[in-house]
Amino acid sequence: MRMNPETQKKLDKISAQLQKNTAKYDAIVEAASQRRLEAFTEAGGCQQCRGRGWVVTWDTMDYLDGSAAAYGDCPEEGCTAETRRDAGLHPVNNKYDFHRLSTWHHTHDTTLQENAEIDVTEAARAKLEKEWSRVLDEHQVRKGKLVEVTRKSRARNSAEVGVQGKVFWYGVNDWGTVKVGLMDTDGKKHWTTEVCVEVISQKAGKEYDQKYEDQYPLLCKVVKDTNRAICVMTPGQSSFSGGEWIPWSQVLNLEEVKKQLKVGKAATVMLPPWLAKKKGFLGGKS
Repeated sequence: MRMNPETQKKLDKISAQLQKNTAKYDAIVEAASQRRLEAFTEAGGCQQCRGRGWVVTWDTMDYLDGSAAAYGDCPEEGCTAETRRDAGLHPVNNKYDFHRLSTWHHTHDTTLQENAEIDVTEAARAKLEKEWSRVLDEHQVRKGKLVEVTRKSRARNSAEVGVQGKVFWYGVNDWGTVKVGLMDTDGKKHWTTEVCVEVISQKAGKEYDQKYEDQYPLLCKVVKDTNRAICVMTPGQSSFSGGEWIPWSQVLNLEEVKKQLKVGKAATVMLPPWLAKKKGFLGGKS
């Protein structure tokens, strides 16, 4: 989704702090690694087994993670349990070390002060990552948030720039585009895409709540239905008229109608007044 400048500025600031935090952590790990390598070299650690006491005798490329390897004792005559104890482990791990549970970890060679600094950096990282998620979530389009259309979508009948409304639906279509449905204070529903709106409030005001008196109850028969709309006929309407098509997106009691839907059976469909007027059910067509 297109990021607004203010949100991007906040994320960039958090990202810079995370990079600084990571650099400090990496510096501590590198210092411990160098300290371990110096001690290993000074003690004459075995370069053949790297202080592990075993070597790989066979492996296959069928399993790139080394899980099918075969092992044997280190063949170096001077490599004993005593020398390995004195030299410790070489600080560079390979894929076989993880399977043999013989990996070196930086905490094996960090000082008390470095451990304390690691605790501080990890706590700071967790806090920054939580803040990153919070800022990003505020920017994300979600049901119940108030958004404004900032760009005109290329889709037919898409919402105009400047329209504000409460998000009542969002989802991905067959082409991978995130579509957004928003409803204004008059109960009219508008459709656009995620990249064409910006969140202006985390929660829409009560003026965007759909009230019963803002709905028009249409007593009708559902004569046809598709995944996108229903075709209804009102009492007294000629069958030759073909009925009126109403998009499911404009049926305010959608779940109730879907549960009770039976073609040819009378039903009460709740519509926004503007649509009822447009269709001629309320005060003539506009």
